[in-house]
Amino acid sequence: DDYKVIGAPKVVADLRHIQDPKIRAQKLLDHLDSELNLPKPKHGQSWAVGKTLVFFKLPAYERMKFARLELVVKSTTMIQANWRGKVRRRMFIAIRLFVRHVQALLRSKQARCDLLQRRCEDSATKIQAHARSVLARAKYQSIRKKVIKLQALWHGVLGRRYAKEYRNHVSATKIQSLVRKQKEQKIYDALRASIVFAQQRLRMRNAKNQLKKLKQEAKEVGAMMAKAQKAAEQASELRKHNEELEAHQLQLQSE
Repeated sequence: DDYKVIGAPKVVADLRHIQDPKIRAQKLLDHLDSELNLPKPKHGQSWAVGKTLVFFKLPAYERMKFARLELVVKSTTMIQANWRGKVRRRMFIAIRLFVRHVQALLRSKQARCDLLQRRCEDSATKIQAHARSVLARAKYQSIRKKVIKLQALWHGVLGRRYAKEYRNHVSATKIQSLVRKQKEQKIYDALRASIVFAQQRLRMRNAKNQLKKLKQEAKEVGAMMAKAQKAAEQASELRKHNEELEAHQLQLQSE
C-alpha cells in the first residue's frame, strides 16, 4: 500500500474491491512493473509476494523508491506553493484594504472641499436665478394672458364649426337609419311570406303522403275492420285538413 500512490488512479480504484491482500499486492506490482519498467534480473523476478511481506531486488526497490520520492517531492512542492500563495494573497488583501482606507480618507477630504465650494456656487446661482425668475414670471404672465384670449377666440370658432358639423352628422345618421329600416322591413315581409307558403306546401305534401299510406294499409288489412275504420277516420281528418290548407292557400294567392 506504500507504493500504490505511484500507480494509475483508475487501477488503484479497481484494486480496492479485491479483498485478498496478496492478490491485490500482486496485481499492483504487475501494474507498477509495466509502468516503471522495473529492471529484471537474469534469474527469477525482481519482486516476490509473501504471506505478509513483499520482497524486492535492489534495482527494483531503488527504482520504486526513487519514483515514490519524486512524487513526494512534487506533492510537497505543490503544497508549499499553495501555502505561499495563500499567505501572499492574505498579505495582498491586507495591503489592498489599507490602501483603500487611505484612498477613502483622501477622497472624503477632497469631497468635503468640493462640497463647500459647490454650496457657495449653488447659493450664488440660486440668488441670481431667483432675481431672473421674478422678471421672467412677470413677463410670462402678461404674455400668457394675451395667448389665452387668442386661444379662447379660436376655440369658440372651432366649437361653433364642430357643433354645426355634428348636427348635420346626426341628421344624416337618422335619415340613413330610417332608409335601412324600410329596406329591411320589405325584405323581412317578403321572406316571411315565402316561408309561410313553403310551409303550407310542405304540410300539404306530407298530408297527401299520409293519406296514400293509410289507403294502402286499408287495402292490405281488409280483415281488421277496427284498424280500417280508424284509418278511414284519420284519412277523413287529413282530407279535411288538406282542404282547409288548400282553401287557405287559395285565399293567400287571391290576396
